[in-house]
Amino acid sequence: MNICIDAREFVKDKKTGISRYLENLLLPLKNKSEHEFTLLGRDPSFLPDSLKNSRIKYINIPNAPTLITDQYLLPKLARKNNADIFFSPYYKVPLCGNFKRIITVHDIMFLKLKSFGFKHCLTGIQLRLATGKADIILTDSEFSKNDLCEYLPNISNKIKVVYPAISPAWNNPSDRTQSTEIRNKYSDGQPFLLYVGNFKPHKNVNLLIDAFLDYTSRVKNNHRLLLAGGDTVNFNRINEYINAKDKNNVIKTYPYVSEDELKALYSAADWFISVSKYEGFGYPLLEAMVSGCPVIYYPCTSIPEVTENIPVQIEELTMKATANAISKAFDTSTDERFKLIQQGRQKAEKFSRSESSEMFQTIIKSMM
Repeated sequence: MNICIDAREFVKDKKTGISRYLENLLLPLKNKSEHEFTLLGRDPSFLPDSLKNSRIKYINIPNAPTLITDQYLLPKLARKNNADIFFSPYYKVPLCGNFKRIITVHDIMFLKLKSFGFKHCLTGIQLRLATGKADIILTDSEFSKNDLCEYLPNISNKIKVVYPAISPAWNNPSDRTQSTEIRNKYSDGQPFLLYVGNFKPHKNVNLLIDAFLDYTSRVKNNHRLLLAGGDTVNFNRINEYINAKDKNNVIKTYPYVSEDELKALYSAADWFISVSKYEGFGYPLLEAMVSGCPVIYYPCTSIPEVTENIPVQIEELTMKATANAISKAFDTSTDERFKLIQQGRQKAEKFSRSESSEMFQTIIKSMM
């Protein structure tokens, strides 16, 4: 079987959630699979080092507007390479071409949350067309599967849940020296609460800031809140919000953190926190757990599939409840915190990269 893959998410000097997903899915298959994989991307130098020098082929996509690339160039290249299956790591897929199709729908947040506008209505049309044409639809969680089935009940028989995997590199947390260095660099050597992700409205970063400031005003401590990530639309908005409160000395934003330093940040953090009200999976929670960082979270959507029922949970998305959860976390004893770290690592073990890849191969075989 020849499987062509849309690999445009591999971009220069940046790892997106989808590029991580695709890399972790392909790594165990790069030299062992009985199938031939061909990546269609913008530049072979953008490939992760882990996928270079393998059996996986790479073909450049000529520069063109997105719609022309999606519906003309990709199917043309797939036909030229005798594709049996076209795999898209998101909901976009060529609608023409004599090959079978697998797509991944990570979530349908843009259809569920009112904060998304007209552009996302067009995306909804695109989703309907892609799911209608797809032979198999992968989702990251049972929640995403049920959410998608509720929106498009006639496609339920096509959906398979394949949990995203985490790279084995995350199983080797930073040592004490690295953690100390990263704490000094990012939080002035002070204890800190870590958030990783974008700053879109559903992530409730404003709420997190307010709750953190409420907590620190009551306990009068020197803790820091580090916000790693952001997005081009909302990064400035959040920084303006922090500046207006004159708290940029204790709340720090970092738009880009390298993979190695991100791992060290998780290991050095006292707690990781998520106040998101919608997640198709919740990669940062998994990264924190496997790195030995205990988590504070609001147990909604897919998040309980990752964390199950481990503490510390936020009871409701209010400033008071979030501040109380932060206080509870920092009041946790050393022994109890160690137990939570061990529980988190045990739960993270089920997201094995090899198991996800084996499920992917099984799905491919079922399409022969």
